[in-house]
Amino acid sequence: MIQVMLVQFEIRPKEGPGNVDRLLGYIRDNYKQGTDLVIVPEAVSVATDPSQIQDDLDKIVKTAKKLGTNIIYGAKLFGEEGYNKAILVGIDGSIDEYTKMNLWGNEGGKAGSEIATWELDVKDKQLKLRPLVCADMQHFKRYISEGIDLYVVIANLDISKVQYAMIDLENFAKEAKHSVIIVDSGGVPYDVGGHKYGASKSCVALGDKVLPIGEGQTIAYYNVSNIKVKPLEEISLT
Repeated sequence: MIQVMLVQFEIRPKEGPGNVDRLLGYIRDNYKQGTDLVIVPEAVSVATDPSQIQDDLDKIVKTAKKLGTNIIYGAKLFGEEGYNKAILVGIDGSIDEYTKMNLWGNEGGKAGSEIATWELDVKDKQLKLRPLVCADMQHFKRYISEGIDLYVVIANLDISKVQYAMIDLENFAKEAKHSVIIVDSGGVPYDVGGHKYGASKSCVALGDKVLPIGEGQTIAYYNVSNIKVKPLEEISLT
C-alpha cells in the first residue's frame, strides 16, 4: 500500500502565483513523514505567461525534493498555444507530463494526443499510474488497461456537471477494478466566464465504493492499493 495525501484546495484565479504559494504552505504545514504521493487539483498553476508556469514548477520541484515525496498537480496555460496538464514531480525532481485530451466547451488551447502511463518507485515497488484531467473522465473506457495500479483524476468541475461526473466516477471505478482518485478545488466554487468551477469534493473510489472527503479546504490521508482503501485522517484547512 502507499500513503496518499489529498489536498482539497480553493483556487483563487485572480491570485495567480499566490495559489501555488498558498498550496505549498498547506502541504508543508500538514505533511506527514512517509507520505508517498501528494495529489492536488487541476489548474493550481494557471497563467497566460509560460514563465510563470515554469516558476510554479520550480517551487513544486523544490518542495517535493525537500519533503521526499511525489507530487501530482495541474497546470493550465491560457492562449492559442495553451494547454491543460497533469504533472508528476518525483522525489528526485524528475518530471512527467500529460496533456488533457478531451477539452470541455470553449476551454481553448491545444488538446493532447496521447494517453500517459507514469512509473512511480514506492517502497521498493514500481507502480504504474494513469493520469486524467477533468473531462477526460467522460471517456474513461479509453483509459482503462491491464497493469495500471492507480488512476489519478485531477479536476475542477463546473457546478452543473457534478452529478454527471459522480456517475462517471462510479462506473469508472467498477470497470477499472482499481483505485481511482479524483481531486477537486475543495467545494468552494469560483467564477470564470459565467461558469462556477470547483464545486465538488475529492473522492477515493474502489470497486463499488466512492468515499468523498469533507467540505471546503481539507487534507485527507489514505492508505491505497488496488484492492483496498483505508482512510487515515482528515484535516480541515478552513
